[in-house]
Amino acid sequence: KECNLKVRLKTDFGDAFDTDKLDRFCRACGRGFLKPHLLKKNLLEYTGPIGISLYQRLMEPMCKRDFLSILEQIVVALERVEANHLDLNAVLLNLHYVFVNTTTREVWLLYVPTLKSSNQVDVREFIESVVYSLKPLEAKDREFFSQFMYFFRAQKQIELAKIECYIAKEDESIVRLIRKQAGGHSGFMTNKMQHYVEHYEKNGPDEDATGPMDLLDDEATGLLQEGDNWGDEEATGLLQEDANW
Repeated sequence: KECNLKVRLKTDFGDAFDTDKLDRFCRACGRGFLKPHLLKKNLLEYTGPIGISLYQRLMEPMCKRDFLSILEQIVVALERVEANHLDLNAVLLNLHYVFVNTTTREVWLLYVPTLKSSNQVDVREFIESVVYSLKPLEAKDREFFSQFMYFFRAQKQIELAKIECYIAKEDESIVRLIRKQAGGHSGFMTNKMQHYVEHYEKNGPDEDATGPMDLLDDEATGLLQEGDNWGDEEATGLLQEDANW
């Protein structure tokens, strides 16, 4: 609605969301995640820029660069959770609950900590489910996806840093672009390519520009910078029904 995405999740009967973990998450880890608002003890509403589920996106053909972009953003988000000593098991790695903007290629995850959750995040299973669902755009993409699975299956233990090294080896510009720290962010959000281009031209060109994927940038999309959050001054207020992003 109006270039915004809203997702509501309800806990199982007898369970509730862990507000302490949600508060810590809001203070430390914004980028790459939809923003949570606690409506009831067992009901959360997440908001963010417009997007579709990764499950829906995988129904359409995908090229190597799009796949690496999605994978790198997921890797960076998970690394940020670990770096801030948050509960990695609270990240909902599910094709239906990871969201993608088809215009900007931005990816958003959900952080869902509950008091009685027994969820165990399986990064290997999730990434394999993505690859198995891929529909190659061209023959060369099919070959690359097979090569990636060969690399991935050879990893006895999943290490996010090794996955990122693989991505950088294949296309360093993707890692540089996603990890780039642009000065400031405007909060500008739209699902119209023309609006992005107009906004981008108005605010100046990107020295690393390589094509449409350069829209994945802090200034153009309003993504939080490294170290930014949704505001520390009223951390618990971020979880209230009337909180704004």
